[in-house]
Amino acid sequence: MTELESREYKRKKDFLRSFKYMEEDIERKERRIKYLKDRMESMTGVKSAIWSDMPKGGIAKEFTDYVDEYLDEVKILLNNIRRKKILTNRIEEAIEKLENCEHREVLKLIYYDKYTIQAVAERMFLSERTIKRRHKEAIKNLEL
Repeated sequence: MTELESREYKRKKDFLRSFKYMEEDIERKERRIKYLKDRMESMTGVKSAIWSDMPKGGIAKEFTDYVDEYLDEVKILLNNIRRKKILTNRIEEAIEKLENCEHREVLKLIYYDKYTIQAVAERMFLSERTIKRRHKEAIKNLEL
């Protein structure tokens, strides 16, 4: 494998590896949005326009300042989720375009289902060496 091929292989592998964590990150951000939404809803019955999020006072803020902060954070989170979903779709499409179904299966098990090489080998009734070889071939044939 030439230096250029090696770099390209590593880039593809890193891109695939990021898929494992994108789904978890999206879920974490969606939970944060829900928390912020619930927090804002709990603040709707406010009788005073001035709030402090500190237990015994602290720096008071206008209610609208809190709302603005929450809305800004939600907007950032939604943009981040949208970008990550675009990337995950790209990865899924690239895997689906692979001609070899065994290559697709290996990549799906490793990156979607988060199986180890050993677990994939056991599931497919193949040796770990064969799975590693198919994994490497699949990444080489992947078009990102």
